[in-house]
Amino acid sequence: IRKVMVDLDKHKDSLRIGHLNASSVPKHIDEVKRILKDTGLDILAITESFIKGKVPEDRLQIDGYKLVNVNRTGAEQGGLAIYIQQELTADLLRIPQNANLPELMCATVTINNNKIAIAVLYNRPIVPYKKMEHIIEHLAQITCRYDDTIIMGDINIDMLKRYSPDYKYFII
Repeated sequence: IRKVMVDLDKHKDSLRIGHLNASSVPKHIDEVKRILKDTGLDILAITESFIKGKVPEDRLQIDGYKLVNVNRTGAEQGGLAIYIQQELTADLLRIPQNANLPELMCATVTINNNKIAIAVLYNRPIVPYKKMEHIIEHLAQITCRYDDTIIMGDINIDMLKRYSPDYKYFII
């Protein structure tokens, strides 16, 4: 975290964002709190949040941040979340979820009268890359409606396998 803090220190006047594949926010809430406290991120997007209805809301609260999240339907794992500094005006965009597709959620924040879309994407390793077409349609609509769009996440494609169909799908 020290190296990240040094890098972020150079950008105190900028929007500071990060992404984390948490493999359970409830299980790792102390680490998430520490990351936010130590780095001062404005926004932290999380994939594989594993937040379900049985988790008490106060267990997930972090001072100075509001939490927006979307659960994967029909599964214990998965889910997406975004911690956003309370000073920022934020709204959650409603995006239809389908258990057979990659997960996508989007929140908007307004900074200096600019609306910025913050999208979080997670593609499970068992979901074929061709299913990303549906998500790309949503992302295209989002990018057209906002001043800026930031897309973060985990698409589970090995970028070192340059001849794989997955790699070619995204690069070509």
